[in-house]
Amino acid sequence: MTHATLAPARLVPDDERMGFLPKHFGQRLMLRGELTVYGWMDRLSPDYQGGYWNYYEIKGGVARRVKMSH
Repeated sequence: MTHATLAPARLVPDDERMGFLPKHFGQRLMLRGELTVYGWMDRLSPDYQGGYWNYYEIKGGVARRVKMSH
């Protein structure tokens, strides 16, 4: 049996946002990674119109994006 463990997430500050996609997808694939996420959102939610995303990192380099709720 495996057990899930929680890891604390760090909100990426504004001054690090520009380096977030290249850091996790690489220079060559950063746009493809971004477009893939947005494409899935478009398919999952017909009402999705884009928005400002908060970026989160988990220790060990794992990245997550969570759309900011208004």
